[in-house]
Amino acid sequence: MGRDTHLASITGMLGLQWSLPDQPDQFPMGGTLAFERLINPADGKRYVRTVLYYQTLQQMRSNAPLDLAHPPGRLVVKMPGCDKGEIDGACPLPIVRKHFEAAFAADCPGG
Repeated sequence: MGRDTHLASITGMLGLQWSLPDQPDQFPMGGTLAFERLINPADGKRYVRTVLYYQTLQQMRSNAPLDLAHPPGRLVVKMPGCDKGEIDGACPLPIVRKHFEAAFAADCPGG
């Protein structure tokens, strides 16, 4: 997902917070919030890692292409309440599910 207004809405709903090391703005132009689905091969448990991908200021200033040789900036964003059971920044799926369910109004259509 992209666009700063979408990022602000989702981060507010889920209680996510971050600070980018080289940028004054929390929501950089062209930034993308990704939810990576992972499975632990040892036990089959499912996890979700929230990652912000963004073009660094240096990449913007130099008009550098983003490719495998020059990847975008990457910041793992920790979800609140995931300290226990977290693996490499990935949160157990049941905790992530609770965050999403709590973020939506009970009368929200769908589901």
